[in-house]
Order: sequence, then C-alpha cells, then structure tokens
Amino acid sequence: VRIFIPEALSQLSGEATVVISTALSGGNLAGRLEEAITAYGANRLALDVELLRMDFALPAFDGKGTPLTEEQLQQLRGGRMTFFSRELCANYFSYTADGKAHFVVFDTAATIERKLQIADKMGIEAAFFLYPEIKGIFRELLSQD
Repeated sequence: VRIFIPEALSQLSGEATVVISTALSGGNLAGRLEEAITAYGANRLALDVELLRMDFALPAFDGKGTPLTEEQLQQLRGGRMTFFSRELCANYFSYTADGKAHFVVFDTAATIERKLQIADKMGIEAAFFLYPEIKGIFRELLSQD
C-alpha cells in the first residue's frame, strides 16, 4: 500500500510519498522540486497539481493572494496581454485598480502540462488532480502528449 502525506507531515514517515504543490506565488518551480528531491528522493514525491488562479495586490509580502473563479479571471483579463513565467511555470498579467498594482497568476492546460514535463524529467512519476478544479480543461489535458 502506498501512503501519501502532505509535506508538513513528512517527518512522520520515512517511507510515505510526500505530496508537493505546484502552485507557487514566488520562487522557481524547478528549484522547488529539486529541493524536494534532495530532501525526500524523486521516488517519494507526488505532485498536487493545483489549477492556480490568484490575484495578488502588490506588494504581497506574505505571498497570499485572492483566489479567482474562471469567470473572475476572464473578466480581469479582458484584452490584457498575458505572459508566461518560466520560473513559476504559469501565465500572468498585471493591472491597476483603486490605485494599487495587481499581479494575476493563472494556469492553463499548457502550463500544467509544462509542470508535468519538468517533474517527469526530474523523475517524479506521480501527480494528483482534483477534478472539480480542472474539469474545464480536463479534455485538453488528456489530449496533451
């Protein structure tokens, strides 16, 4: 039987599979996974592939943002240009509202596929998806090579 535990409980077992989130608000996904591999070994890791949609009012010192629904994301996005962050392995755009700068980070099927490719190259072979989170892009994820 394979047991999966969140990273916060990793000290409880030297054999359980440690679940690492792919939703980052800062830093570098590849670096984060390398740290986890060093700590636990690739064979003891599984990804929690979260569909990230977060709005950060800047400065966001605590790394906490406001979760967005797909509808809210699309409304904020409007005609804004979006960009891809290689470090976060997610898309982003910025806007200003009420005199505050905002930074919005979000995933698509393509960014999730890229996260899985990075993990696969590092030897991480397990990943979890919560269907309610990804149901809007589920078919697109399945069609990715």
